[in-house]
Amino acid sequence: MRFLTEPGTDATIQNWRDIGSAGAEVWVGRREAYVLTRDRSEILRWSRDTGAWSRIGGPAQTLTVWATPE
Repeated sequence: MRFLTEPGTDATIQNWRDIGSAGAEVWVGRREAYVLTRDRSEILRWSRDTGAWSRIGGPAQTLTVWATPE
């Protein structure tokens, strides 16, 4: 899975960064990505601010993310 390092409209500064493999389900926001692992045992959150994954839940059968409009 890849994430833009500098989102925006200037194509000269946009670079893609590998942040890990996709899982059973994926949700991507402006500053984070959520993954339900392939075996559905964990829900992980990747933060653009820290550049790290953290376990936030699981096990689960499906991934549901509540996002507030920006």
